[in-house]
Amino acid sequence: MEKTEGERPLVTVITISYNAEAIIERTILSVINQTYPAVEYIIIDGGSTDSTVDIIEKYANKVTYWISEPDNGIYDAMNKGLDIATGKWVSFMNSGDYYYSNNVLDAIFSNGKNYFAQIIYGAVEKRYAFRTVIEKPYPLPDITHKMIFSHQSTFVDLDLMKLYKFDLSYRIIADYAFFFKMYKEKIDFVEVPDIISSYDCSGISSSATLSSFLKQKRELNRLHGVNARLLNYYYSGLVYLLRSQIKKIIPKYLLNNIQYYRWKKKYN
Repeated sequence: MEKTEGERPLVTVITISYNAEAIIERTILSVINQTYPAVEYIIIDGGSTDSTVDIIEKYANKVTYWISEPDNGIYDAMNKGLDIATGKWVSFMNSGDYYYSNNVLDAIFSNGKNYFAQIIYGAVEKRYAFRTVIEKPYPLPDITHKMIFSHQSTFVDLDLMKLYKFDLSYRIIADYAFFFKMYKEKIDFVEVPDIISSYDCSGISSSATLSSFLKQKRELNRLHGVNARLLNYYYSGLVYLLRSQIKKIIPKYLLNNIQYYRWKKKYN
């Protein structure tokens, strides 16, 4: 496919899935229902054993390319998608995530818009069990110590993305590591005012483990060139573990009320 269709740049959207039968259809529909006409859609499935592949096959005529085979983790699958992609821009919209509206791509890429940057980013809708929050990106310099936007709400120049890809030595933070490196390399970023994506945050805390937390901490320390201090690990891990245990003890409805009033106090 050509990198442009008339004056419209071709946007490659890549979806990664694995046993996602309950959530992948919403993701697929949010891509194929975009009003923007120049879309290349790639789905990389990790060899699902549920009905995920059946759902993908249902929409196969709207998908440019898809495959189902084992991979070495989400970032390996994302790199597989990059190898196939041919667009000007690339967006990752993985299972469970979806575009905020059907005209998101139109709003960003139509009407002859030309971005003199290689990374575009915008706001995200975060859906929790009891509320929905629109979160704008943090100031760009903050990327030196944290992720300032959701990767679902970014578009990256495909040539740049193919050149660097995701570093598979990072199992948890490879997306942040990529953007952090691009900032250090003085790659141009541009923020757009649009809400680009939506994703479900309700299960994040409950599915997290102390082990994954410490792995993420180690990866961040390695990325930032920090020598991990055992005292820091023990302290961080202990706090995390205590919070997890408290959440198990406190009834869910009461915990939700506490979180709600904390949120209300912050935003009102």
